[in-house]
Amino acid sequence: MRAIYRLAADAESLIVEHEINDLGWRGPEYVLPKPPGVVRIACVGDSHTFGFGVPNAHTWPACLQRMLPVWSDGRTVEACNFGIGGLGTEQEVRLLATRVLECEPDVVVLQTYMNDAERSYEVSSSTLAYPGLAPPIDTRNHGLWAFVRARSCLVDLAIRARIQSQLSRYYVASRAMRYAHGHAERERLQRALRYARWMCLERGIPLVVVYYPLLIPDGRRLMAHQIGDAWSELCAAERIPFLDLEPSFLGRDLERLRVHPLDYHVTGEAHDIAALAIANFLREGDWARPPGP
Repeated sequence: MRAIYRLAADAESLIVEHEINDLGWRGPEYVLPKPPGVVRIACVGDSHTFGFGVPNAHTWPACLQRMLPVWSDGRTVEACNFGIGGLGTEQEVRLLATRVLECEPDVVVLQTYMNDAERSYEVSSSTLAYPGLAPPIDTRNHGLWAFVRARSCLVDLAIRARIQSQLSRYYVASRAMRYAHGHAERERLQRALRYARWMCLERGIPLVVVYYPLLIPDGRRLMAHQIGDAWSELCAAERIPFLDLEPSFLGRDLERLRVHPLDYHVTGEAHDIAALAIANFLREGDWARPPGP
């Protein structure tokens, strides 16, 4: 099956075919029972794991398999992509329980993102609203600005990018509140992580959590870095190995790593960067469960 990713209904500049296998996932189908001599890594996450905007071969799970072809004991590595766009951590943990563990993984990599502490992932006027924060309202779509935008694609794109940046800052601030200590949504995430660790621990499967940052600069760090710090605290409390990908992207040309100026999904190059960091993290830990007798 093929799915079409399009930035917007009128955006011809970003149209990518996503190939879906007969099991409903991106990438090659896995075989059950798992063949001997295979280390199977289950990559669970949202659109950043699924790979919105890039071909199948450029998603970070596919890159991970190329960068980590063989485990330390000689077994062949097989990275399975269980990413679904729009999922939050609670939904991903339910997916882990109902679909992922049946694939007999040896390692589970759970990818998280800044908006995982909310129940709805549609960015609209209702989800943007948050007590104590005023959303940006300057759209520069009136008077002379409207006249210029209608006649210059470059000006229009620049203004739309500026508005996107304003909305992103507001959106990050409103999402970060949900990660505050004592907030109900943070506590829900904590319970979800605890359940995920318990399920994996019961089966002898290592669980690793990876935070995928928002690729917008913010001083010496990236925007939403405080949310990455919160994920580090959540994982430390549950004794779950944690990798923040932010350091891997610092100092890079972030504009080039996005699939489009108005879309914060990332290019194949960014997936390569993420996969390399994850591969090194897994090598250092060598967490895959040993082969059976």
